[in-house]
Amino acid sequence: MPASYGQASYHAEHAFLFTAADGMRRFGRYHWTPEAGEAYLFPDETSRRSANFLRECHLLKSGLSVVAGSSRIVVVHEVASP
Repeated sequence: MPASYGQASYHAEHAFLFTAADGMRRFGRYHWTPEAGEAYLFPDETSRRSANFLRECHLLKSGLSVVAGSSRIVVVHEVASP
């Protein structure tokens, strides 16, 4: 279980079709990783928290996620071979 949304890596489940400026089209996926590194909880730590602790630590207002503090995320676009 990640310690927070800002401390977990994500890998796109689906591929998306991208078109370059020259018209070349390729499928690709996104991977993003927190710049400061990942942090996960041990099972005993997770059991002491509420079932919705990840959502509770990120304030949700008007459909936007507002995080206390900040996180920098590195986004990598993996492109399929031609």
